[in-house]
Amino acid sequence: MKKDSIILNFSRGGIINEKDLYSWLKKNPEARVSIDVFKNEPYKGELTNLDNCYLSPHLGSCSEKSRFNMEVGTVNNLLNALKIRNNSILSR
Repeated sequence: MKKDSIILNFSRGGIINEKDLYSWLKKNPEARVSIDVFKNEPYKGELTNLDNCYLSPHLGSCSEKSRFNMEVGTVNNLLNALKIRNNSILSR
């Protein structure tokens, strides 16, 4: 890779080897990285010590609509589970 490359990872943690990334960034201070996902979250690794590495907590799903849909989905799953349980109790 070029020494001034920019890497963005907002997809999945573990796709990029964090130890190798740290070594590469240390050797290439003109490179930049922005990461929103990590192998282990919350992230507490060496990348936090670098000025050319921009880290944020996994916020990809934090839109108002996405959170609303997650909450509605959770309630629907709970209601479905209760309905299945009640039906199986009543059929005994």
